[in-house]
Amino acid sequence: MKNGMDLGRLAAEPAIRFRPSLLLLAAFLSSAPLYPPNSYLMLRFASETYPAGEFLVSMLLTCLAAALVILLYSTQHPHWTGHETRKGRTVAAASAILYALALTTLWALLFLGHRSTLLFAMLGIVAGACIVPVIMRWVRLFLMDFRNVMFYGAIACASSSAIAWFVSLLPDHLAVASEGLLAVAGSVLPLLLSNNESARACKQDASLPHRSDASEHPNGAGDRSAPSGLASSLRAFLSIVWVPLLGFLVCSFMMSTYSFDISSGTIRSEYSGGIVASTIVVALCAMRMKSPLVILVDRLAIPTCIAACIVLNSFPTGTPLFIVGAMLVYAPLTLLSLFALSSLVAMAAAEELPLPFVFSAAFALCCTASLLGMTVQVNASPDVNLGSFLWIVLSIYFGAVVAHLGYVSWKQACSLEDPGIPNDTARNEDEADRLHALQHERVAAVADKHALTKREHEILQYLSLGYGSVYISKTLFISDNTARTHIRNIYRKLDVSSREELLSLVNSMGTQASPVEAARGQAIPTRATRLD
Repeated sequence: MKNGMDLGRLAAEPAIRFRPSLLLLAAFLSSAPLYPPNSYLMLRFASETYPAGEFLVSMLLTCLAAALVILLYSTQHPHWTGHETRKGRTVAAASAILYALALTTLWALLFLGHRSTLLFAMLGIVAGACIVPVIMRWVRLFLMDFRNVMFYGAIACASSSAIAWFVSLLPDHLAVASEGLLAVAGSVLPLLLSNNESARACKQDASLPHRSDASEHPNGAGDRSAPSGLASSLRAFLSIVWVPLLGFLVCSFMMSTYSFDISSGTIRSEYSGGIVASTIVVALCAMRMKSPLVILVDRLAIPTCIAACIVLNSFPTGTPLFIVGAMLVYAPLTLLSLFALSSLVAMAAAEELPLPFVFSAAFALCCTASLLGMTVQVNASPDVNLGSFLWIVLSIYFGAVVAHLGYVSWKQACSLEDPGIPNDTARNEDEADRLHALQHERVAAVADKHALTKREHEILQYLSLGYGSVYISKTLFISDNTARTHIRNIYRKLDVSSREELLSLVNSMGTQASPVEAARGQAIPTRATRLD
């Protein structure tokens, strides 16, 4: 869970934009061999010698090697954009075609009963090398703000789970044909999207209020052109997103290790957990609330899912409620994964971290966790119930999430510093003064532009910090009704209808923040700890 003050960093988000082309991600995910349920489908054709195992291992090792190469290169060349040059687009197109051919060949060989281990390993190497540019292309298409990334990512997750579930119920010949068509649709069709349209969308989404460029910063602080600047930005970001990112890795590890199913594999926990978590995210994204989406997900949705999972799995084994809990065990992990990945993509969209660096780091960690999970599964004794051991690991992680949430809340409640400035011991006093001055400049600019009164200007200062009418009324010694009246007048003058729009408007005024400040959640210091 992120620090509440830093969560305000992602709070200012525009409305959801309709981009139907992004729905094709569901086809890519539902056909990707790295998606664990697809490996169970392979077992239907290779249950004896399991050549699919060689394919998956060689593919994961190749993906890990490619991700590490990109990670090292992007660290030394932070301004490298990936495969967006003319030569790079040619490489991406060739990779997408080869990836689709490798998958269709794989399914055809499985269906025909071919058992050449060497051939399957070679196909895994080709697929692993070619899937990297394909995923980078998809990530670039998703360069948007946090709300839009969460929304379309959740739809893709739910749709891919439903599609994979449906394909697993088909006869063999139809399942193989479906997997081939999905591989082509998910990897080749995105290349047909207009490059100009994608470039315009990326430029528009990257120009969100919290976007920052080192060249625009007066002191050149946070310059990503040097590895030291990149490392500083990364440390600042990981300090606020490490808990959901760890949940993403736990999810990758567990999905590669264990699956709970009923009705002889007809219903698997990966499908149900992904659909339930995605439904929650889509509902939160679609609703217009005063509280920022990032606060609702971090402080409400994730703890609620974790609590429900723990309670349901505490019932005796075999009871209906226990079965429901086991089927939904991946719901909180999927929700945490969506949260972590959406935060990473939103940071890349704001150009606070390079896209190739963000992608390669997350992908390398995911491949490592998956390889570790497959190793545990293969080496475990058949009479060992992995579910019991994994539940201990999962409970420890859930406990860490709850403890971290409590620690952050306690730290904020006991803080004696100015609530408008996050409590970061690594920041010196001069930097804190600059952030405080930046906030006042932006609020003052909004107040002057929209002709706010002195009292409205004062109240806007508190609203920009995330406070509600109750706190404002007590602090300014006015009645709650008077505070609400002033707030309604401010919303009317600013022509906004929600807290998110107000924060977006304030963040759009004044001087741009440096990437380091923005990555720490300080483009405008925001308390954002209240849900009202």
